[in-house]
Amino acid sequence: GINAEYGERFNHIAKLPRLLPCFHTICEGYLHVEGRESCPICKEKYALDISSLKVNYYVTKMVQIFNLLESEQTERLKCMGCTRAAHFRCMKCSENYCANHSEFHQKSRATHDHNIIAVKDVANNIHSLSAVREQEYCA
Repeated sequence: GINAEYGERFNHIAKLPRLLPCFHTICEGYLHVEGRESCPICKEKYALDISSLKVNYYVTKMVQIFNLLESEQTERLKCMGCTRAAHFRCMKCSENYCANHSEFHQKSRATHDHNIIAVKDVANNIHSLSAVREQEYCA
C-alpha cells in the first residue's frame, strides 16, 4: 500500500516528481537547489537540464490517491452534491459522493453504467493507477 512517509516525500503535486537517469524519483524543487548535481539516494551524477527530465506520472498518481484517501479518512473530502463527507468515488467522472448521492449517480439514466467504488478501495482499483492524467492507457 501507500504509506505516510512516501506520501510525505511528494506531498504536493506542484513539486513534480522527476525521474533521474538512475531511475530514482526526486521532486523538482530539490533538484533546483544550486550546486546539486547528483542523486541524493545513489549519488550518481546527472548533467541534464532539469526540465528535460521526465515527470514520473505514476508517482504523481500515487500521491493523488494518497491525498484522496487521507482526505476521506479525516472527513475533509466533500460530496459533489451536498456538504456531507464523501466516501464513494465515480471512477469515470472522478467525482466524490456521499452514500445518498452515489446511489442517485448509479440510478441516473446518464450515469447508470459508471463504476462507483468506496474511496478506501481506490488504491486497490487497477484503473486508479492506469488512469494517468484522467486517461486510460491500459484495458
